[in-house]
Amino acid sequence: MNAGYVRGFNQMLEDMNLTETEFISKYLNIVKELKVVFDCVIDQKESIENIDELSGYNNAIVDILGLLNEKYLYYENW
Repeated sequence: MNAGYVRGFNQMLEDMNLTETEFISKYLNIVKELKVVFDCVIDQKESIENIDELSGYNNAIVDILGLLNEKYLYYENW
């Protein structure tokens, strides 16, 4: 388990006071922002040293969103 994965879970635990709708909205937006970063890395426009940490962070978010609603495991509108 990498540092980004742990950081993702810790951040989400801190946000447990949000409503389910607020929580999902916040973390869908974060995943969408991370997608832009990952796309830039794939397109070789940027090089990111902490790509493993960002990937772990993204995976933690998707894992929890998937528990809330299975559709987020296969969400195509990132």
